[in-house]
Amino acid sequence: MKVVADGVQEAGGRLLGVSVDFLAAKARKGADEMVIAKDLAMGVPPRL
Repeated sequence: MKVVADGVQEAGGRLLGVSVDFLAAKARKGADEMVIAKDLAMGVPPRL
């Protein structure tokens, strides 16, 4: 992922980062946008 992000920035592209709260401090610095989610849980689907 880092190699791809480096290439995007070098080519003048925009970076959108997605991370979770407990890893936010390690998220890539210098991204154009950064979304920090509370966790990766999406909820439990209802049983059929």
